[in-house]
Order: sequence, then structure tokens, then C-alpha cells
Amino acid sequence: MKLDSKNSISFGVRQNRRRLIVTAGILLAVYLAPSIGVRANSPPAGTSTKRVTLAIGGMDCKGCESGIAGELKRTPGVIAADVSYERLEAVVDYDPAKVTTAGIIAAIKGAGFTAKVKKK
Repeated sequence: MKLDSKNSISFGVRQNRRRLIVTAGILLAVYLAPSIGVRANSPPAGTSTKRVTLAIGGMDCKGCESGIAGELKRTPGVIAADVSYERLEAVVDYDPAKVTTAGIIAAIKGAGFTAKVKKK
């Protein structure tokens, strides 16, 4: 790191390149990964699954989308979750023998957001 005559900090080429690579990786994780949804667990054959659409409150960026998707992925019984910042909702496929809608909402609340079932 060098201090130039204008009192600004400049980094060497290697440090800038590393910073660019890290920034690109973060952007890919935050913006692209959530759009493909989260596949957590495959249900056993013959198990019925349910789908619920939840209105999510408190999301103010794409990073929130990733945080909610990660929390749902860690929730036992959640099979898949598609969280959308643009629609302010989460569509969750789950195994009702392992988790209830209330349990899914509690997981989202545990991540710091509000959630309620959307009417069709």
C-alpha cells in the first residue's frame, strides 16, 4: 500500500486483482445464486410434499434474499426454497411430516424478517 501526493491510498496490481476477484465472487453469490433457488433435501420416495408462498417483510436488498434462502436450507423438512427480493416473497416446498408452515415462518423470523402466508 502506498500513500501518494494527493493523500489517497493506492494498492499494487496484485492486491487490486485479488480485490476484483473477491468482489466478483461476492456479486455472483448474492445476485445469481438465489435466483436459481435452494434445493436442500430430497424427500423420500412416496412422501407427499406441500408448497407454501410467503410474503416476506424487511427485505431491503439482494443479500437479504440470500440470508433467508440459507436459513430455509438449514431448516429440517424444507426441500426447496425460491426467495425473491423483487416479489418480496418465498415459495417453499416442504415435507409436512418434518416441518409445518409455522416452523418455516419461525425460521424466517429467526433470520430477522417477517413472514405470512400469501392468499392465492
